[in-house]
Amino acid sequence: MMKTILALRRFTLVLIAVLGVASPSWADAIDFPAVLDELGVDAVMDAAPTLAQDMDLRLKPLIVGDVNDDGTMDISDATTLISYLLYGENPNVINGDVDEDGSISISDATNLINRLLNGIVETHFSTTELANAMKTLYRKLHTAGWTTNGNTHHCFGISAYTLAAEVMGDDMVMSAQGNGWFWYDASYNEKQHYNSTYWRSYDLWTAYYTCIAEANSIIGQKDAITGDNNLVNYYVGQAYAIRAYSYFMLAQWFARTYKGHESEPCVPLFTGYEFSYPTGQGRATVAQVYAQIDADIQQATTLLQGKTQLRKDHISYAVAMGLKARIALVKEDWSGASTAATNAINASGSTILEVSGFAGLNDTEAANVMWGAVIPANEVGMYASLWAHMDPNGGYYIRSAKQITPWLYNKMSATDARRAWWSSNSSNNTGSYDTQKFKVKEGTEWEGDYIYMRVEEMYLIAAEAACRRGLTTSAKNYLTQLMAKRDPNYTCNKTGTSLGALTTEETGSLLEEILIQRRLELWGEDGRIMTIRRLHQGFERTTENGWPSGLLLSGKVVSDPESYAWVMTIPQAEFNGNANMNPEFIPVGDQNPIGDVTGVGQNVSFETATSSLTTARTDFYYDVTLTRASTVGEYVTSVSLANPVDGLSVTGNVTFPDGSNTVKARVYCYPLTLGQTYSGKLMLSDYDVACYSGGTQLSSHTFTIHCQNGNPSGQKISFEQASTIEDTEDSRRWIPVTLTRDRTDNEYSATLILSTDDPSVVTMSNQNVFFAEGASTASTTVYFNNMEIGQTYSCVVSLSPEDVATGGEITSTQITVTRSNWVTMGTCVYEAGLLGDSYNLTVQRDGGNTTRYRMVNFVYEGCNIVFTINGSNQVFIESQPCFEYPDYGTCYMIGYANADDSSYAGTYDPNTKRADLQVRYYFPGIGAWPTSSDVLIMP
Repeated sequence: MMKTILALRRFTLVLIAVLGVASPSWADAIDFPAVLDELGVDAVMDAAPTLAQDMDLRLKPLIVGDVNDDGTMDISDATTLISYLLYGENPNVINGDVDEDGSISISDATNLINRLLNGIVETHFSTTELANAMKTLYRKLHTAGWTTNGNTHHCFGISAYTLAAEVMGDDMVMSAQGNGWFWYDASYNEKQHYNSTYWRSYDLWTAYYTCIAEANSIIGQKDAITGDNNLVNYYVGQAYAIRAYSYFMLAQWFARTYKGHESEPCVPLFTGYEFSYPTGQGRATVAQVYAQIDADIQQATTLLQGKTQLRKDHISYAVAMGLKARIALVKEDWSGASTAATNAINASGSTILEVSGFAGLNDTEAANVMWGAVIPANEVGMYASLWAHMDPNGGYYIRSAKQITPWLYNKMSATDARRAWWSSNSSNNTGSYDTQKFKVKEGTEWEGDYIYMRVEEMYLIAAEAACRRGLTTSAKNYLTQLMAKRDPNYTCNKTGTSLGALTTEETGSLLEEILIQRRLELWGEDGRIMTIRRLHQGFERTTENGWPSGLLLSGKVVSDPESYAWVMTIPQAEFNGNANMNPEFIPVGDQNPIGDVTGVGQNVSFETATSSLTTARTDFYYDVTLTRASTVGEYVTSVSLANPVDGLSVTGNVTFPDGSNTVKARVYCYPLTLGQTYSGKLMLSDYDVACYSGGTQLSSHTFTIHCQNGNPSGQKISFEQASTIEDTEDSRRWIPVTLTRDRTDNEYSATLILSTDDPSVVTMSNQNVFFAEGASTASTTVYFNNMEIGQTYSCVVSLSPEDVATGGEITSTQITVTRSNWVTMGTCVYEAGLLGDSYNLTVQRDGGNTTRYRMVNFVYEGCNIVFTINGSNQVFIESQPCFEYPDYGTCYMIGYANADDSSYAGTYDPNTKRADLQVRYYFPGIGAWPTSSDVLIMP
C-alpha cells in the first residue's frame, strides 16, 4: 500500500509541476519551488514521458495526448486525469470525491492533491469501500465510451462485444448497413484501423485491461481490507473471476484459439496493482495466459463457494463455475467442462424457462438468469445500448435489423416455441427472419437489463462435453431437458461426434445436433465467431441465406479455421506505450496480421527494380506492381518512400486480394515543378524482407520523374471530335473529352485550356491529361453544373500552345449543353454505407428515356445523382459529383461493382424494388474511399 501511495504522490507532483507552468488558478496555494526542488528540473522538463511510464496501459495514450507541446496541461485535462486515476485505480482515497458520472470537482481535486502531498491517505479498505469498488468495476462491464472520440454507439461494454462476435459469424445477418454500427464488425473492416483510437481494437483492449487493472487493485490490496472475512472473500473472489473473464475474452479476440496454438503469442499479462511495469510487458503465450485464467477462476470458485449471491449482477460461485465451464470448453477439457457445468447448474438454483417466460430477455431476476447487468434507469443509453440495436421497435437502428438465416431457422420444427423469437415482417426482409428475442422492458422506451449467462447454456455445455467423452445417454439427457421446454415433439436418436469442415456441412451426428440447438438457443448471446473458432470449423455466407452483397466476405478466408481473418489487431497505442512490444507483424513482431495470413510464404517483391517517367503534368500518379508467391488469403503489406521529398508520396498499405498474386502501390506526385527531375526509392517493410525465403527478392524500386516543358517528342495530340451537343433535363452534366496521339512509346501529359462565358457553370476535371505508355488515348471531363431550365451553355477546350505546335488535326473542341425537364415519380430510400445513414430522396425519371433516373439533392443537400436501370435490371451510376465536403471540396461517386470504370453498380429487383449497390466515393487529386455497400429502394 505504501508503495502505491508514494507512486501516486510522485505522479501528482509531476502533474502539479506541469500544471504549474500553466498556472491554473486552483494551484496558487501550492509551493511550486518546493515541488520543483523535490522533483528536480529534469523531471519537470520530461513530464510527459514520466507520466507515460508511471501509468498503467489504459492511461498512457490519454496522458501523452493531454500534455501540450510546450509541456503544459489544460485545467480540464488535468482534472479529468486526476479523476480517472483516482477513481479507477485507488477507490480507497476518493472518500466520495468522485461524482456519479465519474468527474471530480476542482475543489475536491485540490483537496485530494493536498492530502496526497501530505501523505494523508487511508491505508485500509473497509468492506463498504470494497463493495463500492466492486460496484465501480461491474459498472465498467456495461459502460459506453471506451473509444476516444465519444462515438460509442457500438461500444457499450461486454454486451456490445458479444454482439460484435455474433455478427462476425454465420448465423446473425444484418439486413442493411443502416447507420454503420456493427456493419464494420460484420464486414471485417475493423482490423485495418488498429492505428485509430475510435475503432473496435482500441475499444476491446482498453475496456478489458481497465477491468483487469481495477481487479488487480482489489486483489493486490486484499490483505489490507478490514471487516467481515466472508464478505471480503465474497468480493475478492469476484475480482479474481472478473480478471479471469477479462483475460479469457482478450485471449479469444487477440489470439488464435487455444487448442493447437498454445505456444503462439497471446496478450500481455499484468497481475500487480502497483506501478510494477514501467516499460510494460510483452505478449505471453496462449498457454501462459490460460494458465493465469485457470488459476484465477480456481481462486474465485474457492473464495465464492458457500457465499450467497447478493445481486444478480454479482459473480457467484455458480457463475464462476459457468465461466470455468466456458474456459474448459475452449481448451477442449471435456471432463473439466462437464464437471464445471454440472456444478453451475446445481449451485445456481436457476431453472430452464419456457419460451413464453422470456419476455424480451431483459430481466436479471428471471428464473433462468445466472448473471447479468442491472442497468439503472438513469444509466440507460438511448443509442449506446443493446436495445438500440436489437429491440424490434428500436427505430434508430431497425434499418439494420438483425436476422437469423433461413438455414438455421428451418432447423426448428413447426412445434418449436422458439420460432416466436423471429419474424419475417420486415421491409428489409431478404429471406431471413428479424429478431423478436430481445425487447426492452414492458412499459419503457429504452430500459432493460443485460443478460450475461443463462442456465440453458450450462445444459448445452454439459451435453456437448458428455458427447465428446462418448457418454451418449448423458449427453441426450441434458439436451432433452432443455428441448422439453422448447418443443413438445422433440426426439433425438443421433450418435457420434463428427462435424463438417464448414458449419453448414451436415454429418447427422449427435454432436452436430447439440451444436445446432446451441446456435438456436443462444442466438445473439453466444458471440458466435468464438464458438466457430474453438470448433476448428470454417463458414460461408451466401445470398441464398439472406446475406447482403456487402457482407459476403468475398476475398476473406473464413472457410479456413486457421485463418487470421477473425483475430483482432492490437491497437497501435499499446505499442506506443509498451517498450516490450514489437510493432512488426507476427512472426517477426507482436502485431497480428491485418489480412488473413502471415508474411511467411508470401515472398513479396517488386515486379521491377527501376522505372523512368517523363511528364508535362505538375500533378499525376503512377502504379508500381508488387508480386507474391502465394494466392491464398488476403495479405496486407506496406510500401514506404526511403527518401521522402516534397511532391512525392505513396499509398502505404496495399492488400493482395484472396486468389491474386499481384497488387499495385500508387505513387502520388504533386506538386511538381516544370523542368525539375525527381528521384525516389520505394521500400518493402522490414517484415516482408525478414519473411522472404528462396530466390532473389526485389525489396526496393527506384524511379525518376522528369517534369518537362512543352511537347518535344512530336506526339501529334488531337481531340477525338471537334464538337459535342447534349440535351439534358439535369442541372448537371458531365461530358467526357477524349484525346488521341500518334506515338505510344512513352508516357506523356498534355496541357488543356478551357474557355467559356459561364465559368461558374462550366469547369474541367483535369487541366493536364495523361497518356500512359502504350496508350494512344487519354481523357478529361468537362462539368456543367447548376444549369437553369431552358438555358444553353457552351465552352471550348483547346490544347496549350506548346502542344498545338506539334498537334494533330483537331486542336480544340466545342461542347454545347441544353437543359430540359425531369418528371417526379415519388420518394426513394437510399442507404449510403460510407456515410452510415439512410435518406429519403425525391426520385425523377427522364420523360424521353424510361431507363434513366435521378435522385434529387443527394446527401448534405448535395447533387442530383443520375442513374440508369436497363432492361436487364442492371443499375449503372455514371461518374458524377454527389456532395460537397468542407475539407476536400466536391466528392464524386461511381458504380463500382466491377471494380472498374464501367459504372456498373449492381442489380435491381423489380419485385422488391430494391437494388444492392457497390459504389466508390472519391475526390479528384486526393483519392478514393473504400468501396461502399449502398442500398436503393425505389418508390
